[in-house]
Amino acid sequence: MKKIALSLLALTLAAAPAFSQKKMISKANTALIPPADLSEAKKAIEAAMGHEETSANPFTFVVAGKVYKAIYDAELKKRMLGQAYDSKVIYENLVNATNCYTNAAELEQVPDAKGKTTNKWDKEIKKAYKSLQDPLLTEGYAAHKANDLDNAFKLYEAYISIPRSSIMNEEPVDSSYYLAEYLAVNVALQKKENAKAIKYMFELKDADKFDKGNQVYVWLVDALQAEGDTAKSLKVLEQGLKKYPTDTYMIAKQVNYYIDRGQRDKAISYLDDAIKANPNSAQFYVVKADLYRIDKKYDEAIAIYEKALSVDPKSVDALNNIGGAYASKGQDADAAASALKSDAAFKKAKNENTKLFEKALGYLEQAKALYTTPNIDNVNRLIVVYNRLGKGPELQEMLKLKKSL
Repeated sequence: MKKIALSLLALTLAAAPAFSQKKMISKANTALIPPADLSEAKKAIEAAMGHEETSANPFTFVVAGKVYKAIYDAELKKRMLGQAYDSKVIYENLVNATNCYTNAAELEQVPDAKGKTTNKWDKEIKKAYKSLQDPLLTEGYAAHKANDLDNAFKLYEAYISIPRSSIMNEEPVDSSYYLAEYLAVNVALQKKENAKAIKYMFELKDADKFDKGNQVYVWLVDALQAEGDTAKSLKVLEQGLKKYPTDTYMIAKQVNYYIDRGQRDKAISYLDDAIKANPNSAQFYVVKADLYRIDKKYDEAIAIYEKALSVDPKSVDALNNIGGAYASKGQDADAAASALKSDAAFKKAKNENTKLFEKALGYLEQAKALYTTPNIDNVNRLIVVYNRLGKGPELQEMLKLKKSL
């Protein structure tokens, strides 16, 4: 009999810790009954969450979600009544409540000793999720606006986690989900945490229901480049241009990529595509012409600059750069003329070359009049042209202006 009694005592003692922790869950639940003792409820449920005997029980986290939501509600009530309140208490408990319900949902999917899972708390968790979604987005935006970026990101991320929860697979995803991802990306980029931003952008860029996809592609390309992943950045850029062929920023990115690598033919090919997609944009003509001008193919460059000016007669870049093309062509022609042995041939060539500088002058002075502030390239080109044409007073004026820049 003594052996049996001792065995029963041993079983009772072994069960005591588990029974004690289950009491803590019950204690937390009871403490929520009005008039609630939220401090006691928090203390009890956190003890249960931290104990091995109850930390794998989904009910532990269902109750924890209730506790944190009740703390949030109490702090929110202070704000609504115009009393002193702590925004961080609001933010922290909204996130904690969401995370606890998510933990509960995940624990429900863990098979028991018999290989069975339970959906006992699904309805309650889904109901709780719905009560949390609007506050998470609203408070996230408030924190974002207040430049509290850490809390803003946590709140947006908590919102995003709800549709991703295992028990929400069959539920429709609304546009607010993509808005939350977009805002989370915005915050992560502001925090210069590219990896966090990239994680969401890969999903967000392909969301057909989201109307800021082109912006996401731009952000993703920049973030990948900042992380040093050039290959992936280029692939995303190509995808973005297929989807948004008129996006000028992405076109410029693509063109610059090939220019930086000396692949002028590919850059020009993309510029031709850009011109087809944006026939009324002078800028792409200008960039294409610049490539020819840099390679000293002046006649081709001038013809393309003229196309740019036919689209936009006041394109200051086209005016300044066509003037630069004529001036550079004139300088190269002067250099060639200086090698002529006949004085008559030299003078004839110089006179012909003067016409190039006179054409350059007309365009450069038009550009000068359009610049709101002096442009150093325009000033340097005018110095060359005024000097070549013997326009002393104008030359002195430009030299003086250059010193002031």
